Amino acid sequence: MQIFLIGEIFMKTKSFLSSMVLVAFLASPALSFAYDEQDEKTIRADVAKMKVATLKHDVKSIMPMMPQAFFDTLSKETNTPISKIKQEMLKQGEETARDAKELNASLDYVIHWKKQRVLKSKTGRDYVLLPTTTRLNGLEIKGNLIAIKENDGKWYYLQYQPIFKSVIQKAYPDLKVLPK
Repeated sequence: MQIFLIGEIFMKTKSFLSSMVLVAFLASPALSFAYDEQDEKTIRADVAKMKVATLKHDVKSIMPMMPQAFFDTLSKETNTPISKIKQEMLKQGEETARDAKELNASLDYVIHWKKQRVLKSKTGRDYVLLPTTTRLNGLEIKGNLIAIKENDGKWYYLQYQPIFKSVIQKAYPDLKVLPK
């Protein structure tokens, strides 16, 4: 439901921070296949939690699944404290939930399994690109979920949109391939 309002919110806010926060909030559900069975199980479990949280517009549950490097870089790029970025994400999530409820919107996520790409960065970091399609009341938004395995061995997730490619590249300069 968040995706339905992207254009409208971009037009209303016209600020880099708000746009970035909204895109970050779109850490939408998806599944992934990783290098080993344990990674695959972890990603599937995480994504199941994200899907439930997204459908409930529970941004607070999604934020811990987003990489700290993203928040650090976004904070630096916008000269905004991470706490403020997270507050804005929560606020926009609540507004989106309210709007979606008023519209009685129906939401569907499609993951294009056959097009997934399991990759290794220049430094050996595992990451997965998953093409996704989000449908809301007949509207379709194509995107990619990026699953990134951090140095702590945990998987973190970002819904990729071209508007925040530069933030991802700064947060993860070792990633060789990003969606177009």
